[in-house]
Amino acid sequence: GGHLSQSQHAQLRLQAFRLKFRVPVSALEALQYVYPSDDVKSIQATLRRVSGYADEKYDCCIRICMCFSGENSNLKECLFCKHPRYDVNRRPFQQFRYLPLTTRLLGLFKNPETALKMRYRSEFKEENVGDISDVFSGTNYRKLCSTKVGIGSHTCSYNYFADPHDVALAFSLDGVSVFKKDRPT
Repeated sequence: GGHLSQSQHAQLRLQAFRLKFRVPVSALEALQYVYPSDDVKSIQATLRRVSGYADEKYDCCIRICMCFSGENSNLKECLFCKHPRYDVNRRPFQQFRYLPLTTRLLGLFKNPETALKMRYRSEFKEENVGDISDVFSGTNYRKLCSTKVGIGSHTCSYNYFADPHDVALAFSLDGVSVFKKDRPT
C-alpha cells in the first residue's frame, strides 16, 4: 500500500535529519536508548519499502585499508595491515553501506524536479565560444562530445554524450588513497 502510518512518517523524518546533517548510523543506533520505541532497523526497513531501494553492506578493514569484496570477498584478514576481518563472534569489525550509483541515478530521474535539473547538460549552450563558463564548455568535455565511444577494440557508431539522457559524472575523492604507496587517511 501507499499509505504510511504516523510512526513510519516519523521514521522517515528521522532518516532525512540523519542524511541532512550527516549523522552516522552508529549515532542513530545510539538513539535507540533515548527513544526505545523507534528501532533503527524498522526505520531502515520503512525507508527501503517507501523508496524501493536497498543499500548494500560491505565488510572493510577497520583501518580502512581495503574492502573485502570481489576477489577479496573470502579473505579473513587485511592484505595490508593484517588486521582480522572478524571479531571472536564472527562479526565484521567494520562495514560500510553503499547505495549503487545506478540506483541513485534512477532515483534522480524518477523525481520530476531533479529530472528537469538532469537535463542541464544536454541543454547547455555556450554564450561565448572559447570562454570557460561551465565544465561543459571545457576542452575535455567538448573533445569527448566529438569522439566515438570505444569499448575495448570496438568503436561504436555514436559519440559520447550524444543522447540527451546521457549523464556526465565527475568524481572527487576525499581521504581515499589512490596510489599504492599512499597510506589511508
